[in-house]
Amino acid sequence: MLLIKKADIAFALTLIGMLIAFFGSATVWFMWPLGNFYTIATLPLFILSWAISVNLKDKIYEWNKRQIATVVFFLFQLYVIIVNGKNFNAVTMAFFDTSVIMVLMALNNEYRQLLGKRISQFLGFILLFSIPLFFLYIAGVPLPNFAMESPNGIYSLSNYVFFVTDSYSLDLFPRFRCIFNEPGHIGTACSLLLFTQIGHWRKWYNILMIVALLMSFSLAAYVLFVMVLIGKMWIFRKKIVLKLTVVAGLLASVVVGSYFYNDGDNMLNQLIVARMEINDDGNLAGDNRVTDSFKAGYEDFLKSDDVLTGRDYSVEKYGFGNSGYRVFIFDNGLLGVLMYLLFYLSLTLGAKDKRAAIVMLAVAAAVFWERATGMVFYNIVPLFIAVYPSFDKRGKSHSLFETEHK
Repeated sequence: MLLIKKADIAFALTLIGMLIAFFGSATVWFMWPLGNFYTIATLPLFILSWAISVNLKDKIYEWNKRQIATVVFFLFQLYVIIVNGKNFNAVTMAFFDTSVIMVLMALNNEYRQLLGKRISQFLGFILLFSIPLFFLYIAGVPLPNFAMESPNGIYSLSNYVFFVTDSYSLDLFPRFRCIFNEPGHIGTACSLLLFTQIGHWRKWYNILMIVALLMSFSLAAYVLFVMVLIGKMWIFRKKIVLKLTVVAGLLASVVVGSYFYNDGDNMLNQLIVARMEINDDGNLAGDNRVTDSFKAGYEDFLKSDDVLTGRDYSVEKYGFGNSGYRVFIFDNGLLGVLMYLLFYLSLTLGAKDKRAAIVMLAVAAAVFWERATGMVFYNIVPLFIAVYPSFDKRGKSHSLFETEHK
């Protein structure tokens, strides 16, 4: 007789809720109908999970000082609501959103690591179909698809279920975006999830995420992955100088090779290497995350009294495509930046591996600089899990969810 443990059921409910939060915040195509209200679906799952597990001997949840991060997150939500003059509905949604952080902070070490693994496996399962189908699409094989437009009208995509494309294409092949709206989104998601899986990158799902990351041709994602790679070496504390030398040599070879291959007329050089060059004005060639109109508005904003609490960002005025730290500062002000910093510092409370905590903060700072999306769940969840790295397979085996054994 097959018996399913209550702990397995409780964790399954938590996992489903976290998957909804992760992919909902990333606005993948199948989450579009829920808009920003996806966390309404997560709270009942979390409550039921807690009700099932509350009397178990081996607790799934443990209440600790990490809940300080929950308080900071909620205060940030309230701050944004007050500054932007939002209504009571926004306050209600802030409670739903904060419940995700509260549950994440309460997960014990064992289940926190298992959560990172299951989310990685879920994305890996999608990539198992997405990547081969994408190559068939590149080869010109006609695949069934349908056109769809995001509710906000920003994205118009061709949907092949396991991957999406837009009308823009390069000479060689379009950049891979899997089920995400943009190549940079899948690249960032893979980089951060791989951060949770250091020591286990040979697993099939992690290999697929590395492939997907490389196929995204996203400079931001590549930078994050290199940071994670170097951080991994430092955390492991083994032959870091030799490994860094090897990595630096490989990167240099790739850069030089892309520069000379086909006289630089290749995707790697055009989308990655060339964007790291310094222009005559002293700026990076790839620093194209804001429009000229927003640059002018941002310079004016820095000289105004709004710099403390921010100013309303208007897509109609500044256009679509602006991202990065300047947009965050413009929208939330210096007080918002301070709360952002306090939130990520609070995630490190109780961290046993200080190096992992330092690397996480460095990666979080890079995310803030590049995209300023650090307060969304598909960034928060993996970054928090990465503070508590797992280097081996020690721990209890779960009858339903844990398949690896010593």
